Amino acid sequence: MALQWILQFTGQSPRRVLIISIGFGAAALLIVFMDLSVPIPGTNYLTDPREIFTTIGSAISGPLGAILIGVLAGLAVPGAASLASIFAHVVGCLVVALSYRF
Repeated sequence: MALQWILQFTGQSPRRVLIISIGFGAAALLIVFMDLSVPIPGTNYLTDPREIFTTIGSAISGPLGAILIGVLAGLAVPGAASLASIFAHVVGCLVVALSYRF
């Protein structure tokens, strides 16, 4: 019931949300599996470009898609940090989706 209400409220079809969120979430997941990283100039730290896909996908697909994208984006983190990564990505994706929509 709540799922249908959210989809009606955001004006999205379930098929569209699913296709967009799986596509963008899979792109974020592949970036981590392929170990793509970008060095941050002036530091010894690296970052990965998966946030590009999580941000754009969350903005397009809305809150439900953002949850799925966040889970997929955080899955590939190895070890005990995977739950923290999933939580952080889901929260971040939800913030983007809600900010963009409302």
